[in-house]
Amino acid sequence: MRTPHVALQRRKAAIEKFDHKVKTLETLLEADTIENVPDNMRPTTFVEWEDEELGVLKFSRNALYETDEEYIKLHNRMKVVLAALAKKRSRPSKVENEATRLKDKTEVLERKLQAFVNDYAMVRSELEDKNKEIIRLRLELQRIRENGSSITRLRPVKKPSDNEKF
Repeated sequence: MRTPHVALQRRKAAIEKFDHKVKTLETLLEADTIENVPDNMRPTTFVEWEDEELGVLKFSRNALYETDEEYIKLHNRMKVVLAALAKKRSRPSKVENEATRLKDKTEVLERKLQAFVNDYAMVRSELEDKNKEIIRLRLELQRIRENGSSITRLRPVKKPSDNEKF
């Protein structure tokens, strides 16, 4: 049984439109000009996508045979291109990446700086406490030296031996 001539022409036209859409989308991705491509592009929206400026036309999937080798190759290319498109849209630009990286680095440095300031404040407080303690001990030593003449010094006491009795 032969396929009618009209069906073959529709299939050929659908394959050409399909191929042109895939090539156009690949070109747009390479040029990084994906603004005209619909958001959330999926296989179903890919078929319906039309853009006169780009020469992209809607085509009928009914005219394509899903077991046809040419269709399978184009369908697989379309999946790869749509995955690349989704990845490109989800990835921020280089400028945004650099800005985010610098912002994160700034936050890390600010946290480190705050930790150093806190450590400095703690050590300085300890130093002030120790200086006050030194001053207090020096004053006590001076007071003891001044009152030292009235203090009787202790003499060592000899331990009594067993032979000696009180």
